[in-house]
Amino acid sequence: MPIRITGMNSGLDTESIITELVKAKSVKKDSLVKAKTKLEWKQDAWKELNAKVYGLYSKTLSNMRLESDYTKKTTKVSNESAATVITGATAVNGVQTLKINQLAKTGYLTGAELKDADDKKAQHKSTTKLTELGVKKGSELNLKVGDETTKIKISEDMTIGDFVSTLKKAGLNASFDEKNQRFFISAKESGAKADFSLTAKDTDGMNAMKFMGISAPLDKDEAARAEYEKYCTYDEETSKWVIDADKRREVIKETRKNRMSQFKDAMAEIDGVVESIKTYTTKYGDSFLDTDLADIEKELASKKEKLEKSVKLEEKEKDELRAEIEALETKVKDKKELSELVSQRDEMQAIIDANKEYLQVTEDGEVAFINEEAEKEFADVTREEEYAKSKFAVRVLNGEFTSAGATRIAGQDSEISLNGATFTAEGNTFEINGLTITAHAETEKEFTITTSDDTDGIYDMIKNFLKEYNELINEMDKLYNADSAKGYEPLTDEEKEAMSEKEVEKWEEKIKNALLRRDSTLNSVASAMKQVMMQGVKMEDGSQLYLSEFGIGTLGYFSAKDNEKNAYHIDGDPDDTNTMTNADKLKAAIANDPEKVVEFFSTLSKNLYEKLGGMMKKTEYSSSFTLYDDIAMKDEYNDYTSKISKQEQKITDYEDRYYKKFSAMETALAKLQSKESAVSGLFNF
Repeated sequence: MPIRITGMNSGLDTESIITELVKAKSVKKDSLVKAKTKLEWKQDAWKELNAKVYGLYSKTLSNMRLESDYTKKTTKVSNESAATVITGATAVNGVQTLKINQLAKTGYLTGAELKDADDKKAQHKSTTKLTELGVKKGSELNLKVGDETTKIKISEDMTIGDFVSTLKKAGLNASFDEKNQRFFISAKESGAKADFSLTAKDTDGMNAMKFMGISAPLDKDEAARAEYEKYCTYDEETSKWVIDADKRREVIKETRKNRMSQFKDAMAEIDGVVESIKTYTTKYGDSFLDTDLADIEKELASKKEKLEKSVKLEEKEKDELRAEIEALETKVKDKKELSELVSQRDEMQAIIDANKEYLQVTEDGEVAFINEEAEKEFADVTREEEYAKSKFAVRVLNGEFTSAGATRIAGQDSEISLNGATFTAEGNTFEINGLTITAHAETEKEFTITTSDDTDGIYDMIKNFLKEYNELINEMDKLYNADSAKGYEPLTDEEKEAMSEKEVEKWEEKIKNALLRRDSTLNSVASAMKQVMMQGVKMEDGSQLYLSEFGIGTLGYFSAKDNEKNAYHIDGDPDDTNTMTNADKLKAAIANDPEKVVEFFSTLSKNLYEKLGGMMKKTEYSSSFTLYDDIAMKDEYNDYTSKISKQEQKITDYEDRYYKKFSAMETALAKLQSKESAVSGLFNF
C-alpha cells in the first residue's frame, strides 16, 4: 500500500473521510468473507464426522461382517510366570503339557578392565591407538558372525574407536566404556546361529585380544573353542589340553584338499574377476580404484540436501540436479561392487601365490602337482603349518592368552517340550498349531495350558461395536437437532475487537454447533443406519431375527436422554446403569448357540457395511468414501475466494478514485494559497 500524506492544505482528515466513504462498499465483501468462513467451518464439521463414519465402516464393520473374525479362543496357563500364550483361531481346544527346558540367550562378551603399567585402571579413550595398549602392528583376528567371516588386521593408526566401528560393520553391537575401561561386544540377535567368535591364528593375534581384554575363557565359547579343539584332546590326568596326533593328521588331509580346491577355483575365476574390474576402470578411469567411497557418498548427500532445501531452483536446474543425483547413486553402487571385486581378486591372487610353486592346473581343468619334488615340499609345508597351529591351539585352550576378568555368554537357542515333543527357536517365541508361546523362565516340571472357546471375546466384540455405533448416531442426532443460530454470522476483525475473547468464542461456537442443523445429507445417512439396525436380519433358515432377540434395544422415549433415543443398550451389561439389572440374554445366547449369534451379527454388520459403502461411492459432487459433497463444497469455496478477490479490487479502485479527487482539491488549494500570498506581497512595501 502506498504511503500518502494528505490534508496538508485543507486541514482535513482525508484518510478517515475516505475510510468512511469506502466502508459502505465493504459490506458486500464482508458478507462474502462471512459466507466463506461459514462454509469452511461446515467443511471441517463434515470432515470430522466423515472420518468417524469411515472408521466404523473400514475397521469395525469390515471385520465383523466376516464370521471367521468371531472365532475367538483363549488359553489359560497354570504357570503364568514361566510362559504366556496367545491363542489363534486354529488352535485346538483341550489341555496340553508344557515345559521350558532352556531360554534363548544372546552371545555377549564383557571385556576385562584395562590396566596401566602400575596395575591401576587405565585412562584410555576411543581415540587411543591399539598399539598403545601393547597390540602389535599387523596382528590379525578372525571375526565370525553367523556364517560370515571378517578378517581384522590391526594397523599402526587403528584406534579403539576404529576397532569398535569394524565390529559394528561386521554385524555386532560393540562399544568401549571409557569410565569402566572395558569393551562390550554382543550379537544383534539371540540364538546359536546369530552368535559370534573372535579367534586368532598366531601369538600376535592372541596377544592383541589379551591386551584389549577381549580374550575370554573358552569354556563358554563353543564357536571359538571349536577352531582350536580340532587339533587337541583334553587329558583328564593332567587337566590340560594336549595335541591329538590322529586329529592333526585329519586336519592336515583336509587342509591339503582345501588348498588344492581353492587353487583350482582361484585359477578358474580370477581372469573373470579382473575383466569385471576393467569394466569399472574403463567407465570411470583407473583412479576410481583409489577413490574413497565416503567421498562419493558425501557428495551424493550434499546434492540431495540441496534439492530438498533449495526453493529458488528453476525446474530445469532441479532436473539437472536429479540427473546428477542418479549418476552419483549409480557411482556409489559401482564403487561398492568394485571394492568387492578387488577383494575377491586379491584373495584369489594370495591363494595362487601361496600354491603356484607346488600346484598347476592341467589341460582337462584338474589340479596336479608340478612334479614329485613339489608334491613332497607341499606335504612338508602343510604338515609344518598345521603342526605349528596345533601347538598354538594347545596354548590357547590351556588359557595362556586369557584376559583375566573377561566373561563370555554363548548364544543359545531356546527349547521347550510341548506334550513331550521338543521344539527349538532362536528367540523365546514359538508358533505351534495356532498357539504363540513365549517362554519367560526355565522350569523343572511340566505345567498345563488349557485352550477353550472365548465367549467373552465374542460378547466384547459386539459390545464394542454397539458402543461405537451409539457414539456416532448420538452425535449425528445432536448435530441434526442442534439449536438454531439464526441471526449469528461469523465476525469481522472489527467486530471481534469490540468483544472479549470469551464472547467471540461463545459466538463462534453457537454457529459451529448449528452448521449441520436439519442437514438433508446428515438426515439421509443417520436414517439409513437406523433402518438397517431396526429391520433385523434374515437368517439362513428363513427366520427373521431382531436385536431384541438378544436383549438389545433402545430405551423408552421418555427414559432416554435428548439425542440418545436411538442408542442401543445390552440387558445385563454391568457398565450400563440403565439395563444392568436385566437378564443377560446376549451372554446366554453366546453360551447356548454361538453359531446363531455369529450369523446374526456378521450379517447385520455386512448389511450396514454395504449400506454405508453405497452411500460413500464417488459421484460428480463427492469423492470416494465420502458422505458429503466435498467436491461441490470445494468449488463453492474457490468461487467465494474469487468473488472476494474481485470485491477487494473494487474497494481499492474506490479508494484510489477518492484519493485522486482529494489530491486534486489539495493541489487547487495550494495554488490558491500561492496566489493569495503573491497578491499580499504586492501590498507589503
